[in-house]
Amino acid sequence: MKYKTIVADPPWQYKNKKTGKKHLKEIANYKMFSHGYSVAFELLVKEKAFWKIIDSAEGVYGIHFSLHSPNLFGADEEADNALKELQKIFNNNRAEFDLSNDQAKLKVPKERIKSFQEYADKGGGYWKISVQKNNRRRTHRSSEQALTVTVEAEERANIETLKQVLYEFLKKDNHEI
Repeated sequence: MKYKTIVADPPWQYKNKKTGKKHLKEIANYKMFSHGYSVAFELLVKEKAFWKIIDSAEGVYGIHFSLHSPNLFGADEEADNALKELQKIFNNNRAEFDLSNDQAKLKVPKERIKSFQEYADKGGGYWKISVQKNNRRRTHRSSEQALTVTVEAEERANIETLKQVLYEFLKKDNHEI
């Protein structure tokens, strides 16, 4: 069985990224709930993965976005502002929306979708795309396109240390922050 090391020293290993994400969320929320905060971890996605899937598809059946609000790690400003406005009105901490076409003829204008896709790709949520390829319906998830990194940190590392590690990681892989 293949394991991914999420955090080293002590080495915590998980069968998959979803399990690691869930464990990190539990650890962070154990301390943060008492201060009135909720923490969610989403995977960082390989740059351009979303558009490679869209561009190589014969047709698009649907796109689903699930986005957290707010995102502390420099997600797309346009999407962040839209999500903050929704949060002011509804007091939500997540927004989800679907776009679909039963005949795989969904139009996906980059200028209209890009801000939400980048927001999700930078840890602000996730996406799912249903496409037609080789005359078959296939579903792709952002979690399948996740970046992997091993972080060495002390057990009591604070949020600023974690933030700095993530910023350095994003810079190293040529992602905008």
